[in-house]
Amino acid sequence: MLSRNPTDQDFVPIIPVAKDVVVFADDGSTAQVTSVKNEHSPMTGTRTSTDQGKWSYGLMPPTGGRLTVWLSGTTILASRVLYGSGVPVIYSDRGELRGNQITGSP
Repeated sequence: MLSRNPTDQDFVPIIPVAKDVVVFADDGSTAQVTSVKNEHSPMTGTRTSTDQGKWSYGLMPPTGGRLTVWLSGTTILASRVLYGSGVPVIYSDRGELRGNQITGSP
């Protein structure tokens, strides 16, 4: 498991772009993360804690991972960390979660 959590300095800012779709169960007990570009299989997770105002989900890719969701003011933020075999972290990203934006006329 990860020996330390990524800090602010571990992330590089980029222009926001939708990369993934996150769908939560109605009761918040599970989450599914799917790549917008279908680069990876969907990752599913079960909520493991609601400590300190954050919801954490254990993700089920082959090597494991974690999705953490929290509220900052009126903004919903999320962080995803994927663990590797032999290395603590192989991938980590974080950003704002936004609702679906529907375009076109009804």
